[in-house]
Amino acid sequence: SLYDKKLNIIVEDDGKGFDINKVDLKDGMGINSIKTRVKHLKGTFNIDSTLGKGSSIILDIPVL
Repeated sequence: SLYDKKLNIIVEDDGKGFDINKVDLKDGMGINSIKTRVKHLKGTFNIDSTLGKGSSIILDIPVL
């Protein structure tokens, strides 16, 4: 969606979730690559995950 001149992308699942503090997000190319690209676009990248309830990844990227 587009809100307040920002592209807002939310990816959610209702899986088993994970402990964000126990995962090395710098290893590999997936999430780390996305975080790097969002940062380059001066955006924000947030992960919210709860064990047993799933995960949400929220990206906000400014649109000029």
